[in-house]
Amino acid sequence: MSRHVVIVASILAMLCLGAGASDQCRPDPVGTYEILVCKGPCDFDSSTNVVVRGVLVLSGMAFTPQAVNAFSPEPFEYAYSMGDGPNGCFVVTTIVKNQTYAGIIELGLTSWSMPADLLQFDMYTSPDAWHGVNVKLTALGFEGSGGSGGAGAAEPHLGPDVVKGRRTGVANLGECVRASSARQRKSHGAV
Repeated sequence: MSRHVVIVASILAMLCLGAGASDQCRPDPVGTYEILVCKGPCDFDSSTNVVVRGVLVLSGMAFTPQAVNAFSPEPFEYAYSMGDGPNGCFVVTTIVKNQTYAGIIELGLTSWSMPADLLQFDMYTSPDAWHGVNVKLTALGFEGSGGSGGAGAAEPHLGPDVVKGRRTGVANLGECVRASSARQRKSHGAV
């Protein structure tokens, strides 16, 4: 299946090059992704340098928190402070603690935007700390960086993160609910 995605992405890229730069050729980030937050180079076939991993859904439109909270065993938290209603959700697990502010919120609502060709979203926010992500879309998902920031006692000295996403399907908020349910079953010892 990933070969098919690469072929389609290559054809679209060639069509866009022939048509010149236009909004019609701008990549669409809407979809469901497996996401990694790493401290150094990483990939989906190895756990080397992975500190946080999970699922991220980028919706094509804003939704109410109730759209996921009504079906989730645990409530989702706002991981961003500015913008309208959320248009994304994530469920992540911290693999290595104290490496990044990503993962402090494990069930999150986020708001993504894509000024120019840079996809931006937050994975954590509080009155004095945050974690922001800036990535570029690729043929199979996205890749870029994330950073933890803060003021006063919350000022981190954690260095930048490598953030990667691998598209797994269409945008489906149910994937966040499913990941939340699986997380709860696992924490209660169910297999």
